[in-house]
Amino acid sequence: MEHGNVSVGTGGLAFHFNSAHLMEHLGYMCIRDGEPREEDITEVERVYNENPKHHKGCFQYCKGGVECERFLNSGNQIRNIVEGLLNMRFPDIKKQGPAIVEFAGTREQKGEFMRAHPSCEAVSVFRPLREPACWDNGLFKLYTSSHHQTEVQFQNTDSRDAHEIVVGTDEVLVIFGGLHVQPSPNSGTRMVWQGFSKRPMLSDIWSPLALPFMKV
Repeated sequence: MEHGNVSVGTGGLAFHFNSAHLMEHLGYMCIRDGEPREEDITEVERVYNENPKHHKGCFQYCKGGVECERFLNSGNQIRNIVEGLLNMRFPDIKKQGPAIVEFAGTREQKGEFMRAHPSCEAVSVFRPLREPACWDNGLFKLYTSSHHQTEVQFQNTDSRDAHEIVVGTDEVLVIFGGLHVQPSPNSGTRMVWQGFSKRPMLSDIWSPLALPFMKV
């Protein structure tokens, strides 16, 4: 299953090989998807600026709509990627969100660990607005291969492999739901998120490890 350019670690690295294998190993991948249209960016910004915001933890966010779906799918790859990773037809996949998220970390926050999606049989898709997203402007760290671990196994791991990645404005970040992430104490970046899962989240949404904007 080839899906264009895949970058790991930063947008400066590109790999042309089986992206499903890469995703299974690392738990995430960045897909080069082309720059979104200016009108799509502007519409997402308008919705964010005009709607009431929720503020929880190091995130400020609001619910998005079709404008976010257009923005996420600018290169028309997301549908096929999600179908391939979840091994389901897109109409049968459960969708969560979308949400428009401003990463608003503070130096006082605790270095807690969370999951990329409340459900394990799921993927989260993120795309930055206007500028690349990285640790220095709020993007979380990704703990590679931790989607294969239980919470106890992860907490008891001495040598965790943490990636501070850069997601370009021409890229989409796709993460397996079970992957552990650590929110950044920095702030500034805005991203659009949407979740996709094999089944309804149900009680998973109340997990203390769930990122708060996934409840919109």
